[in-house]
Amino acid sequence: MSNDDIRFVNINVKDLLKKMINLLARNLNTTQNIMMNHTFLVICVFFLTTFNSFPAYSQHKNSNFPEGFDQLRNKYMRYEENDTAAFKYLQQFLNKSSKEKNFRQLSRGYIDAIYFSKTNKLEYADSAIAAANFSKQEDFIARAYLSKGSIYYFNYKQYQKALNEYLKAHKFAEKSDDDYLKNRIIYQLAVVKGYLGYYPEAIELLYGCIDFFESKYNNPESHPNIKFNHQKGYLNSIHQLAQFHFNNGDNAKVDSLVRIGLSHTPSTEAFSLEQSSFYKLKGMHYYSVKNYSKAIEYLKKSMPEIVRINDFAQLSIIHFYLGKSFINMGNEDEGIAHLYKIDSIFSKEKFLLPELRNTYEILISHHNKSNQIQEELYYTNQLLKANHYFLSDFKYLSQRISKDYDNYNLSQQNKVLYTKTNRFLLLLILCIIGIFLLILKVYLQRVKQKKIIDSYNKIITALKKETGFLKPNSIDIPKSKSNIQNSELLKEILQKLAFFESSEKYLDSELTQAKLAVHFKTNTSYLSQIINEYKDMNYNDYINTLRINYITKQLYIDKKYLNYSIEALAEKSGFSSRQVFSNVFFKINNLRPKDFIVNRKNELAKVKENVIQ
Repeated sequence: MSNDDIRFVNINVKDLLKKMINLLARNLNTTQNIMMNHTFLVICVFFLTTFNSFPAYSQHKNSNFPEGFDQLRNKYMRYEENDTAAFKYLQQFLNKSSKEKNFRQLSRGYIDAIYFSKTNKLEYADSAIAAANFSKQEDFIARAYLSKGSIYYFNYKQYQKALNEYLKAHKFAEKSDDDYLKNRIIYQLAVVKGYLGYYPEAIELLYGCIDFFESKYNNPESHPNIKFNHQKGYLNSIHQLAQFHFNNGDNAKVDSLVRIGLSHTPSTEAFSLEQSSFYKLKGMHYYSVKNYSKAIEYLKKSMPEIVRINDFAQLSIIHFYLGKSFINMGNEDEGIAHLYKIDSIFSKEKFLLPELRNTYEILISHHNKSNQIQEELYYTNQLLKANHYFLSDFKYLSQRISKDYDNYNLSQQNKVLYTKTNRFLLLLILCIIGIFLLILKVYLQRVKQKKIIDSYNKIITALKKETGFLKPNSIDIPKSKSNIQNSELLKEILQKLAFFESSEKYLDSELTQAKLAVHFKTNTSYLSQIINEYKDMNYNDYINTLRINYITKQLYIDKKYLNYSIEALAEKSGFSSRQVFSNVFFKINNLRPKDFIVNRKNELAKVKENVIQ
């Protein structure tokens, strides 16, 4: 017996009231019923909290609740989905919430129970809704309805019931400040629209979800948990968007989106389902471009994780494209075997995606050619059942989504149009500010360009006069530099520095002060003191100045250097980093290397033009 089953062994007042609430919540399908039963629902929840002394999980009593909600939640959240062992701590969380009449935490705990329960997910969803309603918090109510809708959608593929819950969630979420919750609901409504075949509308909704989830997922300041949740939302939206583009026949966008999805999907267990979903789409894309062997490879690659979570809707899609790929490759028996599996899923789950209807047409044709009348008749009847299923499901879904969601959107659009008339003055002011900023930007660009030209002309003047550049040291020691003792050693080091500069040894990117000191047979402190006193700069500035002076001169006298990349120029002048080179060049010359190159090229072009004239 599982821990879920243990929860219902001891029938007492609390258990009885829970079942009454669950039964009532499942029947609240209309506004009239909600109004009629609201009072009774509140009374039930009140008595539920009053009689919390009756233990629902007798194996794990904890009357004192010494731990806080977060500590308890951390204990059970380490368990895997559908692992009922989590209820050892989860029941303590629920008991504590009930005892303290903390209905927000109680609703949160029941939503967590959905994740860990194997067989009672809907019961916990109803309990979450009841607790959330009693909390009077709009976002908690919306989240509870969304959770119930997700059970119908994912676990049972009952889209009609899922849509009911999503629309309720959407109604309450509009009053909430939780943008993440709103986008989760919009995502689910987009999925239903896609299921109905309204691909352009579903695609538009999903692009909005992608923008939202991506902004949070790529925000470095976001908490890791927030980034994780938004990354999941981003990848699921990308996957669903690619699926709809595929159904809409836009293969180029499918390929692009799958590449984006896989590039953003970590190869970890936490994202194994998302990775498998993109593999499935990659296989479908290969099928559409008639690369059937690649299609089979990726479709099979996607199957293990889909099978593990028992997502029979996606499994049907995989079998469909595997079947058609094998048939197109001439292996009809293997292909038909995969199509049989779709029929098995339809018979067992009473579920079939509209795009898989062709399964039965192929099976009917196959058995007709083989003169297998009984089999042909069976699959004809299955096709009729599928048509009836599509007709009833589509009619209901289309009416509901048009009435409840699209009408709401029309109302919202009407409000937006009304608001726009009051925003005209603000828009005019913003336009004026925009024009002013544009003029300011142009002005600043001109000022910046003038500074660049002035700095360039200053460098060219210095190059022509050979001024402003470091030159070899005089061997004579000026009296003003007499602070350093041992004039013979000083003279020797100055000679070596002069040779060091003339031989361009400073271009070695591996050069360090320690290496240079060893080469000069002195220590770093003494060498540093000499450079500081005789070059009026520290070691790093000394080396950087030599290197920048060298490359600046080469750019001036040798045209081939003007065609080098910044990376190549950095390497030529002894810098190991493009950015460091650019920054040092700017520090010394007061303009970037790319600006120097542009101005030098322009100067040479003018000279050439004058010569021709």
